[in-house]
Amino acid sequence: MPDKIILFVEVLLLLIFLRISLSIKGFNHLISISKNHKIKFTYNSNLKRNIKAIRLAAHIIPKCTCLLQSIALKMLVPVNNDVSLVVGISKNKIFASHAWIE
Repeated sequence: MPDKIILFVEVLLLLIFLRISLSIKGFNHLISISKNHKIKFTYNSNLKRNIKAIRLAAHIIPKCTCLLQSIALKMLVPVNNDVSLVVGISKNKIFASHAWIE
């Protein structure tokens, strides 16, 4: 149980940091952070647990978009796992976008 709490706190702080970074520095800086981070997270071996922690924390943080959640998951996954951040954009009558991990 303590490991789940530690993971949740780490994810919550990460998402807050990413949200503030996006607001202040913008999209390009956020992508740079996700590519160049050197942070070692305490608990990052259980993918389902990471996703659940991100989803729970995202409900607490205002405007915690799929982009922020995807970047957080990319940062939590160990470097040796081959994951990619994908951002899709639709330019139909209304601008829409979505981000996910592959």
